[in-house]
Amino acid sequence: MGLQAQEIVALTWDQVDFDSGSLRLPDREVPLTNALRRLLEDTRRRAPAGEPHVLLTEHSRKPVDLPRLSRMTRAALIRGGMEDVLLRDLRRDESREDEDARLLARTAERGMLTRGEVMELLGLSKTAAYGRLHRLTEQGRLVRIGGKYYLPGDVVPPEQHLETIRAYLSRAGFAYRQDIADLLHIQRKQCALILRHMVEQGELVQSGQKYYLPQSGDRKAE
Repeated sequence: MGLQAQEIVALTWDQVDFDSGSLRLPDREVPLTNALRRLLEDTRRRAPAGEPHVLLTEHSRKPVDLPRLSRMTRAALIRGGMEDVLLRDLRRDESREDEDARLLARTAERGMLTRGEVMELLGLSKTAAYGRLHRLTEQGRLVRIGGKYYLPGDVVPPEQHLETIRAYLSRAGFAYRQDIADLLHIQRKQCALILRHMVEQGELVQSGQKYYLPQSGDRKAE
């Protein structure tokens, strides 16, 4: 959940809001996952009456301190086969996931995302912002078209552009740039660059403002 060790040992039941599904920390609220909610509900039922602290030792039922938490965490990681992982590594991973979620939410809100927006939103350098976007693209969580990034399913991915355009032109005979931009769900300016490249490669034929498949374009030109 991204909590620091001190926040974990200090957590009390009045900070656990089951109604809103969140942990109310002094400087922020952390939403509960379904798994953690079930765990906390079970822990709450077994908690000693009047004990405010959430995390207690197994036998003495006293609040866990930082050294004990460190040992508990280490033992759990070893049992899980993660001997080389530290608690701060888990917090770092959680922080990155939180940042990724913010980027994906911004993309959903605006329909697209640029590297400049990532730099501004997360305070990253140009290189770091590109690395973050590249990782999300490699994971299939974003689709890159030119200098813009989209959610999967919102646009036709680049590897399917030619196939999609060919299928459309086989039915319609020709298309204007705006027709193809609408087909791919991208901006008109982005579409112009894609079409120009396809024409240069001989994959499409342009006649005025219309685009054809090569054979159709040849007949039209005659």
